[in-house]
Amino acid sequence: MTRTEGPRLLRCAPIAIGLLLSGCLAPGAGPGRAGPPSGGAPDPPAADQIPSHPSMVRLALPRVHVRHGAFLLPDGTPFQWRGVTAFALAEQVAHGREAEARRFLAWAHETGFTTVRVLAMASGLFRLEPEAGVRALPRVLELAAADSLAVEIVALADTASYPGLDLDAHVAAVGHAVAPFAHAVVELANEPYHPSQRRGLDDAGRLEGLRARVPAGIAVAFGAHQSDESAAYGAGDFLTVHLSRAPRTWQQVARVADLSRLARRTGTPVVNDEPIGAGERLEPGRRWAAPDPFFALGAMNRLFELGGTFHCDDCLWSRVPGPHQRAAARAFVAGLRVVPDGLRLDPWAGTGPVAAFETSRVSSVHAAGSGPRSWVVGLGVSGEPGISWRRDWREVRVVARRTGVWVWEVERVPGGDRVCDRDARSRPAAPESSIPSGRSPDDSER
Repeated sequence: MTRTEGPRLLRCAPIAIGLLLSGCLAPGAGPGRAGPPSGGAPDPPAADQIPSHPSMVRLALPRVHVRHGAFLLPDGTPFQWRGVTAFALAEQVAHGREAEARRFLAWAHETGFTTVRVLAMASGLFRLEPEAGVRALPRVLELAAADSLAVEIVALADTASYPGLDLDAHVAAVGHAVAPFAHAVVELANEPYHPSQRRGLDDAGRLEGLRARVPAGIAVAFGAHQSDESAAYGAGDFLTVHLSRAPRTWQQVARVADLSRLARRTGTPVVNDEPIGAGERLEPGRRWAAPDPFFALGAMNRLFELGGTFHCDDCLWSRVPGPHQRAAARAFVAGLRVVPDGLRLDPWAGTGPVAAFETSRVSSVHAAGSGPRSWVVGLGVSGEPGISWRRDWREVRVVARRTGVWVWEVERVPGGDRVCDRDARSRPAAPESSIPSGRSPDDSER
């Protein structure tokens, strides 16, 4: 959806789009909604029983439906999740540095992001006591709404550092704090398997019990599994994945195609929530500094109808990023916009409209389409890609041509031979890569 320009506060049209996520599922609509576990924290109140925060932004919003592994608006068009890491926003608000939070949110909005990802507690990167984080959440949500940004709240982080914390009570408190706000979704835990988390938190049954502490009507993800191919946490309303940081750049980007298969397996929207991040200098396996691979990540997320979250060094601290990171962020958003927002794409099996390409100059090609139009992304391109189209397809234009990545728009020729019929899109695609999917603690280093 397009954004409107105007005064910073009360940009109602973009807010009405960006805040839709909280209504992704009606109460009880998600698979396997469990009842509250016995003992521990009391049941959280229903959303309509929680008093309004006196100064919050409240809008009457249409409900988003979840179908076919996607966030959909009522008219059937998809909501485009263009996210950015903003871990420290609650810490900034809790410790009297609201001006820093405002600067970051303004930058995120101006760059074209629609969602920010925020920690409700922490002890590693910075210290944010769970109680202070919960108290800060309403103000964080107000500030985000003013910049037309939805908020993904990560309830549990660094839980091993808080051995006395009642996890059920904390998750219930997070749910209580965010329930009045239309633009909040909850991720229960950041990498539940990580050594910084309490032992046993990665158990799917444990996470299901925690999910029951969040008021119905708020979309909940369990957190990223150690394997970016696992459907173990697919019982949530949406699924967050941390893409494996493979050693080769273009193979890593190509793995995004595998996430679309995960969406089809679970029937839930998938958000590529913490891929490799951007930095001011290259750190192999941890940070990229060039913008073009981030453009490719964005384009692949869009091609395969995935939510995408941009990750970067300065984003960890919710600081306006340095110049290389800003360039990477702009490239990421540009990639997510290679296809018009109103179109819902279906992935092609194999290479779709592509008849051939020069394998010595292109690592891989990926395609998805809507009706007679399709988009093709070529990765690892060096020189001319030597691409040719099947007999019933023709090139409309080169949408983008950047270092290592090209994007084409093609269309079916009326009355063509239909070498690739549309039904091929529903057949299982061959694996796109053989990169191991397991993610070690080193992979997830923030």
